[in-house]
Amino acid sequence: MKGKVANLAGMSFPESITFFGNEGSSEVDTGDYKLPPRYTKDKQYTLYKKVKKFPIIRGYAVLIDLFFSILRALFKNVLWLFLLIIILSSVFLQPKEVVVTKETKPGPLSGIIPDIFWDKYFFDIAIFGFLIIFVFLATKNHAAEHKAISAYETNQDLSLKNIQSQPKENCRCGTVLVVWYWILALPLSLFLNTTEISSLISLFLFMTAFSFAYEIFNLARREDKIGKIIYFPGWLGQKLTTREPDSKLLLRSRQGLMRLLDEEGYHYRR
Repeated sequence: MKGKVANLAGMSFPESITFFGNEGSSEVDTGDYKLPPRYTKDKQYTLYKKVKKFPIIRGYAVLIDLFFSILRALFKNVLWLFLLIIILSSVFLQPKEVVVTKETKPGPLSGIIPDIFWDKYFFDIAIFGFLIIFVFLATKNHAAEHKAISAYETNQDLSLKNIQSQPKENCRCGTVLVVWYWILALPLSLFLNTTEISSLISLFLFMTAFSFAYEIFNLARREDKIGKIIYFPGWLGQKLTTREPDSKLLLRSRQGLMRLLDEEGYHYRR
């Protein structure tokens, strides 16, 4: 591949696929194929770029950048309903000791909804359950994004045949990071449920767990045995978060990637 090479990333939602380059992003609508790919010159992960050489600290930066990126994508794709459900869940599925205190009256539904709905474990399951369902709605888009990026990064022609031949899993996928975060966060959550620690400290501890997970995530990219072992849990996770897309979706993904490469002046094999 001649000329400058793109450092690509991607993000998938139920109705869209977004590719990120060094200078901006290209988004394709997978709900309406008639809409052309949209390119936006917008630098992503700027906080991470400032601290990317510093282990652990860069994990905090990734988390903060990711949070704001997801918010932008949610509102851009009119997925405000996702946020609304999270807010309603936090109101009606709060742990009982938070909803019912000496200073406040019982919640409006506390006498109607069975007690199990107020249990903190049920609250956690409800939130994670919804997140998993949300991810499952984008499994084909997720795989199409991976395949297009993999074809480019292995210096192949961006033909439908070459894109189809790529694996739907990728060692740089955020699923690998999420799986390792859950591996670290689960014992931490069990510990915090048995202790009295302020919410602010708990948040800091979970952010720290994410930072360590990010360092492990970086090791998963290695091509040696250690890298393959570390990548394996994330590879299994992608069996759930990706599903083989059809040729029409792959062509749509290809359009989005080519728009990004064209706009930013990257050379690639068509």
